[in-house]
Amino acid sequence: MRVPELGAAYGEMLRRADAVMTHAGLVERFIALGVRPEAVRLGPPNAVPPGFTPDAAPLTAEDVDRLAFPAPEGSGRSGFFPGLPTIGMYGKPGDVKGTYDLIAALGMVAARGLLGNLLLLTGTGERAAIEAAAAAAGIGDRTWILPFLPHWRVPGFIRACTATRRPG
Repeated sequence: MRVPELGAAYGEMLRRADAVMTHAGLVERFIALGVRPEAVRLGPPNAVPPGFTPDAAPLTAEDVDRLAFPAPEGSGRSGFFPGLPTIGMYGKPGDVKGTYDLIAALGMVAARGLLGNLLLLTGTGERAAIEAAAAAAGIGDRTWILPFLPHWRVPGFIRACTATRRPG
C-alpha cells in the first residue's frame, strides 16, 4: 500500500472484495479505505500455525541433500556440511533484497579461507542467476538452493542455520 502505483490497485481490490480478513486493530483502517463494514471479518489474533515451533529439529544433512535442487554441472558440490557455519536466507530472492550482495560477501569470506555453507530456501525463481553468482563468488560448492517448503518446515530450516535472513 505504500507504493503509490500499487496502493491504488490494492485499495480498489479491497473495496471490491466480498470479504477482508483482518484483526480488530485494523478494522477502522480498512473501513477508512472504503471497504464495506459488512465485508470485514475478524480472523484469529496472530495465530501461529500448528507445528511452527522454535523447538523444531534442524534439517539434517540428509534433509538438505534430499531437498536441494541438483548441483550445477561442474560446481564441485558434494554433501551438505553441517559442522560448518551456515548462512541461510528464506523468501523470494532478488537484487534489491540483497541476495547477490550476500553471495558476493560470502565469496570474499571464502577467499580468505573461512569456509561455510549458504543455504537458500528460495524456490526456482532466480535459481540460475543464484547458481551463476555463487559460482562467480567461488562458493558454488557450498551453496544449496531448496524449494519453498510448507510453513511447518521453516523452523527446521532456521535451526539448521548459524544465521538467517528473511529478505523484505
